[in-house]
Amino acid sequence: MVHRDWFDLTEFENIDGEIRRFIEKVDRPFKGTMDVYFKDTAYFAVSALGSNPVDMKLQGVVSPIRVDEPFLWLLYKLKYIEGEWDDAFFRNPAH
Repeated sequence: MVHRDWFDLTEFENIDGEIRRFIEKVDRPFKGTMDVYFKDTAYFAVSALGSNPVDMKLQGVVSPIRVDEPFLWLLYKLKYIEGEWDDAFFRNPAH
């Protein structure tokens, strides 16, 4: 994901929502703990390597995926960068 000129709130909400629903299913106590102890939480899908190792060895070049998004979210929350919604987000009746 490339964030150009702003933090993409639509993409963030989609990923955060998917991961929240997953954690709710597989580890409800963890999610409950996060909600109790932190007033503002967010979940991200990141990969430090970019692919799974095979037999404990990398199969190519390390290519991190989305590792910048937690930092960008913090910058957005602290009002250092702006966030914008994709217009298609508002046209989706599921919200």
